Amino acid sequence: ADSIIKKYIGSREFTSSAHRWCLWIDDSSLELAQAIPMIRNRLEKVRIARSGSKGSQSQSKANSPHRFVYAPHQHGVRALIVPSITTDSREYLPVGLVSDDVVISNKAAVIYDPPMWTLSIVASRIHEQWIGNVCVRMRMGYSYSNTLGWNTFPIPKLTEKNKDDLTHCAEDIL
Repeated sequence: ADSIIKKYIGSREFTSSAHRWCLWIDDSSLELAQAIPMIRNRLEKVRIARSGSKGSQSQSKANSPHRFVYAPHQHGVRALIVPSITTDSREYLPVGLVSDDVVISNKAAVIYDPPMWTLSIVASRIHEQWIGNVCVRMRMGYSYSNTLGWNTFPIPKLTEKNKDDLTHCAEDIL
């Protein structure tokens, strides 16, 4: 079953290095998954739960219990992860790169196949200050939003030299 089990990371898992796992079953792997009794039973429970759901989106996915209802995961590319909820007591906004064997939950923002320099910008102190002033606050922390945080962040036109310098900074951060 190794081929259908992936790491599953949200804000808490990323910031505390916790481990969670999920079944990631493509249509091409469905036969393999159903050959494993424990997984076949789990899929049946998902089908039943979705069928009985009040939500139309869940009900519409009842016949494909092996698939996430919302599944933006992209195969073959790395992803930049930014926790959706994080404390403001850090000197920096936690950010990282993960490989395509990691599924990022809805509890984290993600950019798929980003240029390396993007990590430098997201991890920068000025971006963290932007987030603190533009995004919603959660108690004593930030609630990162890609629509408010990343999409509105004013980035000047970058030259290739700027991008190269930022790429080197990202490599140093990692």
